[in-house]
Amino acid sequence: MESGRISLAGGSDIAYETKGEGDSLVLIHGGLGDRRMWDDQWDAFAAHHRVIRYDQPGIGESAVPTEAVAYHEDLAGLLHALGIAQAHILGLSFGAGVAADFALAHPEMVRSLILASSVMGGMSEETGRRIQEADEAAEAGDLDRAVELETRLWIDGVGRRPEDVDPKVRGRSVAMNRAVWESATDVEQIPLEPPARDRLGRLTMPTLVIVGERDVPDVQGSADSLLRELPNARRVIIPDAAHHLHMERPDVFNQAVLDFLANL
Repeated sequence: MESGRISLAGGSDIAYETKGEGDSLVLIHGGLGDRRMWDDQWDAFAAHHRVIRYDQPGIGESAVPTEAVAYHEDLAGLLHALGIAQAHILGLSFGAGVAADFALAHPEMVRSLILASSVMGGMSEETGRRIQEADEAAEAGDLDRAVELETRLWIDGVGRRPEDVDPKVRGRSVAMNRAVWESATDVEQIPLEPPARDRLGRLTMPTLVIVGERDVPDVQGSADSLLRELPNARRVIIPDAAHHLHMERPDVFNQAVLDFLANL
């Protein structure tokens, strides 16, 4: 295994790890945590691929950037620094948006695309209200409430109580989410223009869309949109799992990813 930091031209200083041999597979974490959320995938994927995971700017062990950040260009810079010309790209939630942006900006670098718990379709009024409630709790200094509200929305999911979720999964998610809140900084983002959602049809590479059965309606709708608009996509639904489906059902999630990659 190799780990280290790479300083990029845009002002980002990225902490990363890589393990295994074979075709490269990049793991992009979601907004509720850092690269540790891939712990249950790390060894399983590294048995078949060269796996790379990293912390987004200002998250985990990656430094707060000194300039505005284009997340998809940071990924390009990281892969260039590691000597990787092409990779399979797996992104979860916010990371799925980064993956899609990267695939549009650098299609020649993408062998396949895996979009898990995607929220590219936008947020409903109800989900937006619940996110705002968590933000207001954090602004008032009540991080415990902010984290719990986000956990109820994303980790508990639809139709489940907190006690219905594996306490180890819930506990890991809470710990990572709290760390994100505690280190929260305003990272200025440079968005992809035009936005990915307006030109999904250009993503012609093989694509796997993965969604948890218990995830919020916004994510279910995003998966529907991706299946309609992506010309070379298929979907896998992970039963009895919400937004962190890869942590709740790693056996099912890992096999779905490995089967998809093995059949390209």
